[in-house]
Amino acid sequence: MGWRREQHTQGWPMTTRHMLQLTTMAVASLFTFGARANAVENGDHQAFFQGRDAFVELQAEPPASDASVRWAASVRALAQSESPAADAYLVELGLFKLDGEAGSEYSCAMSKRTKRISALMRRQLTIFANDNACRRFAVARKLDAQKLCATKKEFARRVEQSRNVPLPDREGACSY
Repeated sequence: MGWRREQHTQGWPMTTRHMLQLTTMAVASLFTFGARANAVENGDHQAFFQGRDAFVELQAEPPASDASVRWAASVRALAQSESPAADAYLVELGLFKLDGEAGSEYSCAMSKRTKRISALMRRQLTIFANDNACRRFAVARKLDAQKLCATKKEFARRVEQSRNVPLPDREGACSY
């Protein structure tokens, strides 16, 4: 009887200890996952700002020597991100006047995203005049918005292209 009593009384603390361990592991995994999600979103946030600033530098005469490399790296980071926030950042970058190499990099990034970005692009088109991050940025930095920002017609063309996301990879241009 002594053995059974000892086993019985030790069973409760063991169960409570297990519950405490499980709870601790669950809370730790939430913090770990949350930290990972925040790290991804912070990385997207940094990629967006670095890309935006690099794009502005590309428009300057003469462009900064590494601006095109920073633009490409930023857009590539957003294209490869697993975070839905990257879609919103790419939509915001789409408000800029993207042509030439910058436009090519942007199209490539768009081809790597999901269909969700197309819906975000259409939504941005409907609020283009009322909520345009490019124009706000240009005004805040005292830059020429006409030179820096896409017109509604240019953005509408980009929206139409986004309906076919993912775009076909033409001639291996999108290698990432």
